[in-house]
Amino acid sequence: MLCVFLPGIYIDIYISPSQKLADVAFSVEGKVITAHRCILAERSEYFECMFSNEWKEAKGGSAIEVKDTKYEIFEALLFNIYSDKIKFKESEYENIFDLMKLADSYCQVDIRHECEEILISNINTENAFFLAKNASTANVSSLEEKVIKFIVDNQLLVDHSSPEETIDLVGMDAFQKISVALLYQ
Repeated sequence: MLCVFLPGIYIDIYISPSQKLADVAFSVEGKVITAHRCILAERSEYFECMFSNEWKEAKGGSAIEVKDTKYEIFEALLFNIYSDKIKFKESEYENIFDLMKLADSYCQVDIRHECEEILISNINTENAFFLAKNASTANVSSLEEKVIKFIVDNQLLVDHSSPEETIDLVGMDAFQKISVALLYQ
């Protein structure tokens, strides 16, 4: 059971495999996810606009095709819209990163910020290079700054002998920023 509080309204939604009373379907990677228009529209300006008369999706009918994301990431976005919780464990940094990027494209600022905070709080030697390489693509400067500082402070690049190897590991953008940080250390 999921309890949803809308302004002035309390709704118990019983989430089951059949998604009772669901009135919208999304197709992601050939799989269908069903949801409730009223909840999505109430909790997301993006979906409110989508279901308004301005978008073709407002008319209903077939499943709305969602491209450029994985099924589990889109499902996690909807899960957060319903529950205000991040579905992934802190150690699932790649999924959290992808959710952060998807939330950004769906104008879900709170989800994006929460994912960024989780990533910043959990920078470690296992995920530092991934985060350094990908942070600039998601335009998350605070995450990028923290992970670069972590890499420099912990001397994680000591074992990487050539600049080419380092660029392959962290990307050109992060390599340049790490180089500058090392100069000022």
